Amino acid sequence: VSTQSTGRCDFPSTNRTFAFICLAIQAALLAVALLITIFIRNIQLKDYNESSELAISIYSVCFFVAILLPIIFLVDKYQSVLIIIAYGILCTTLVSNLILYIPKFKAILRASTEMNSSTKSDSVNT
Repeated sequence: VSTQSTGRCDFPSTNRTFAFICLAIQAALLAVALLITIFIRNIQLKDYNESSELAISIYSVCFFVAILLPIIFLVDKYQSVLIIIAYGILCTTLVSNLILYIPKFKAILRASTEMNSSTKSDSVNT
């Protein structure tokens, strides 16, 4: 029995089925996160209300998934698919973290600037 290598790694149908099951689970988690975001949007304390940031993060995840899914299923090489998935995960994580943490860093910088200006004015007054 001779086996010839074609030089490509095809996805068996069981791997595609598993991928679709994983995608369905992730879609369900995104739906739950969206529902939680909708429920917490009416919190009165603005310091604790992150529903808009969470919604934008969920939308960015959905955007990256909508772009990357067709690309993943059109590419035949397994190594290319892994690179595309890794790039998508990195971009999605970066965007989500920036959306969630930039407002917090701005608040910290604003508070430290206000504290510095109040201490300078106190030292000038004494």
